This record gives sequence, structure tokens and C-alpha cells, in this order.
Amino acid sequence: MLKEHLLALSIPGENGSSTNIVMPNAVNCGSNGCLNTVMQYIIQWLFVGAIILCLAYLIWGGIDWTMSYGDKTKVQKARLKLVYAIIGLFIVFLAFFFVNLGGHLLGLPLTNVSTTINTTP
Repeated sequence: MLKEHLLALSIPGENGSSTNIVMPNAVNCGSNGCLNTVMQYIIQWLFVGAIILCLAYLIWGGIDWTMSYGDKTKVQKARLKLVYAIIGLFIVFLAFFFVNLGGHLLGLPLTNVSTTINTTP
């Protein structure tokens, strides 16, 4: 009911009447509202993108190490790429933990991580 009023549009008509255009039922905002749902998707995609970038950098460092053919400077650069990629993954997972902790403390589910365990097959 509340989401219909938040996203409702009233178009003025003749003789002071108005036509209300409400959000269709097919738009699912979730139980917490549309803004919270949009924020959940944005945060999740940012984390997924950061993880993919870190993994790509990790693969790039591995390929550089393999293609260095024993050249010490190339091996050192590849090793630094690998170290930075692992540090980046650690930072992303730490940020995910703090976002979940902050959301839990504020009572806002900022990610769709479920804490319930489904025991039925």
C-alpha cells in the first residue's frame, strides 16, 4: 500500500478531477521498499565487479610470471601483481563483512545474504 503512494502519479483532468496512475503489481520492491532493494543490487554488483577485477588481475599476474622466462625484473613485477590481487581480494571480503555488520547494526539488510539454513532437500 505504501509503495503505491510513493510511486503514484496524479494527472489533473477536467473539472478538477484527477487520474491516478499507480505502480503495476509486477514491480516487486521487496518487503523493505524500493530504495533498499536498489541499494542491495548496487552493493552486490559492486562487490561482484570488484571480485571479478581482482581475479582477472590475479590471472594476469600468473600469465606474466609464466611468460617472464626467468627474467628477474619481470618475475618481480608479476609477483607484485599477484600480491596486490590477493590484497585486493582480502580488502573486498573485509569490506563485505563491514557492510553486512553495519547493515545488521542499523537494521538495514544491505545485502541479500540469508542467515537462515534450509534443512529441507
